[in-house]
Amino acid sequence: MVTLLLHNNGLENDSICALAGSLRDTGNLSLLDLSSCKISHEGGVPLAEALAENTSILTLRLCDNFLSEGAGRTMTEHLSRNQTLTTIDMTGNQVNHTTAKELRNICNKNMWRRKNLEAAPLKLEIIRLKQEEAKLPDVEAELVEQTEAIANAQRVIDSATAQMAMIEEDTQSEMTLLKKKLTEVDTLLKDEEKKLGDREEDLRKVQEDYDLKIKELQATLQQEQQNKENLERQLLERSEDLETAHRSHQDQVQDLNVQIEPAQRATNLCRQQEREAQVELTHRLEGMGLMEEVSGVPVGSNGSSGGGGSGVAASGGGGGSALARKPSSTQQQQQQKLSGSHSFS
Repeated sequence: MVTLLLHNNGLENDSICALAGSLRDTGNLSLLDLSSCKISHEGGVPLAEALAENTSILTLRLCDNFLSEGAGRTMTEHLSRNQTLTTIDMTGNQVNHTTAKELRNICNKNMWRRKNLEAAPLKLEIIRLKQEEAKLPDVEAELVEQTEAIANAQRVIDSATAQMAMIEEDTQSEMTLLKKKLTEVDTLLKDEEKKLGDREEDLRKVQEDYDLKIKELQATLQQEQQNKENLERQLLERSEDLETAHRSHQDQVQDLNVQIEPAQRATNLCRQQEREAQVELTHRLEGMGLMEEVSGVPVGSNGSSGGGGSGVAASGGGGGSALARKPSSTQQQQQQKLSGSHSFS
């Protein structure tokens, strides 16, 4: 509880007005004593206005000041809005009995409100405690059940502890065996590591040999690729030469075909002229009566078979035999032309 005692300081109205500006919120201040401070209407009314909104001051002392009845009534109107003042002492002022009674009523009302506010939490707590008391039998029964459950759990824990001890013994023996096996495994691992080191050394040597062979093979491959490129280049050149020769041969063939076509036309023309000459010669020989002589038949054969003119027939037959045995020069030339035409065709 904080108190502010300013009595008998002669503050007067100006100081009280300045003080009133800071009394709306005073924190933990519960007692304000302004007795014998020469307070009149000008200072009392602003003080009451400020205290109307104050929520911490419980006791206000304004004894032996210059407060008139009008100031008292005005202050009463403002203080009636205050809900925390429980003691207001204005003795030694010019306030009548009615105003003092109203101030007491304000204080009594605030005191009653304060008691109710203080009692309300107690009443709520009493109600809560009664509700909790009604729950006590159920809680006690539950507590008994929990106690039994705890006892059962303790028995289970004891049994589990015994089992754990047995398990620890078994585990200890198993751990001993495991340690022994681990020692053996470590020995085997060391041997295997040694073998692995030897194998790695062998692999390293093999890798070196392999790398060396790879380099040699790469060099050989590069040489082969170079040779292949040279061969491909030569092949390309040969292909170009062959293609050039092929084109030249085709050109020559085309030229020969161009030269052959006139020759064939000339040959065909000669053959046609020969056939025409042969036909013309045949017609001429037939007109001249030489076809039979050429074929070897006697011209006067009909005369020899007749009854008269045997001498003429004989001479004619003799002449015919002579013609058959020895053709004339004209017949020989015609036969040579015929044989030549047949041989040419």
